[in-house]
Amino acid sequence: APRALSRAGGTILTVRGLRVSTITGGNYTCKVGETIFSGYIDTAGAVPGLNCLILPGLAKGVHAVEIAMNGQEFTSTGEFPINVFDPLHIQNLFPKGVAIGRDGQSITIVGYGLLEKDPTNTKGTISGPVVRVGGENINAEYKDNSHVVFQAPLLAAGSPATQRSVELTVNDQDFTTSGLVLDFYEWDATAGCPRDCNGRGTCISQWVWDDQRQQEVQEFRCACRPIFSGLDCSGSFAMVNMIPRSGPQTGGTAVSITGFNLFLATDSTNYRCKFGSQQVQAKYTEPTTLVCVTPAYYLNGTVGVEISIDNGTTWTNEGHVHLFAFQLQPSIGRIEPSIAPALGHTVVRVLSDRNHTFTKWLVDTCICIIRCSCECVIAV
Repeated sequence: APRALSRAGGTILTVRGLRVSTITGGNYTCKVGETIFSGYIDTAGAVPGLNCLILPGLAKGVHAVEIAMNGQEFTSTGEFPINVFDPLHIQNLFPKGVAIGRDGQSITIVGYGLLEKDPTNTKGTISGPVVRVGGENINAEYKDNSHVVFQAPLLAAGSPATQRSVELTVNDQDFTTSGLVLDFYEWDATAGCPRDCNGRGTCISQWVWDDQRQQEVQEFRCACRPIFSGLDCSGSFAMVNMIPRSGPQTGGTAVSITGFNLFLATDSTNYRCKFGSQQVQAKYTEPTTLVCVTPAYYLNGTVGVEISIDNGTTWTNEGHVHLFAFQLQPSIGRIEPSIAPALGHTVVRVLSDRNHTFTKWLVDTCICIIRCSCECVIAV
């Protein structure tokens, strides 16, 4: 346990079985696939086990797990595979707050790399999404790999306003560390709209029958603008991921952006992307995807990326999360030497005519690793 773990590492893997015990001069090890990790004996359970700290870097996929008491002779059953998955990323909550004293309020967690419960044990088990709100674990419903839904815990009427952290796991052990918080706010429906609708809707009133008072009372609620939702209109659209994350400073790179609630736009011309301070039109290609073409940018560096689905009135405001790197295009200034024997194997230095940093860029047999220059071995 667990039967699934993140490639980010840091998980304690516990393997229990027969004749797992402390021995003189023992070298306790776990092998996940072909990678070996040091361990120690765990006697806390009814069946003795071996605990191993899994370090970062395991390959994604299903791996056999074996153990050895002497660091050399491993078991060979292959009966207990483990599923190694990419780290989970959660970025947003919709809505961002819930009213105290009201039950059944649904919250959507938006992110990427989210995983569905695996009903079988043949390929390692994903136990399914579990959300921790403060110190309380709540089962969540998987929708797709970019969002899950859970029911916010009920705080008794009269409880003080508070905030609670929200994190996610799919293996009952390794929770995200996103820093997201859910607001629990006080709201008297007869006194006004919750949080003044966050400026994203209109506060309206209606007369309803109150069984306790045995009379009609005036209640207030938010009529949210088309792209917003929730009791306080804090539910909206979000940017989830983008590919690629870099391109030439001259612009022209088509960037595919996945998002949440992109379909809420009232017109297909209302989609926009913003790279730093420069806005460009976005193309809506499917309910979860926009495509933007990068503008020419005057800086050689990284800028934040945001999207809008109401023609630039409202932005995702997460440019600190989604970054795009504008880079100078490499340009060859000269090569040294300029002639070489036909036999090949001559080392040639390729020099840039601008201050460009080569990065482990493999082109045929040329590997560029030195700032402003690279060395190539000319093939026969």
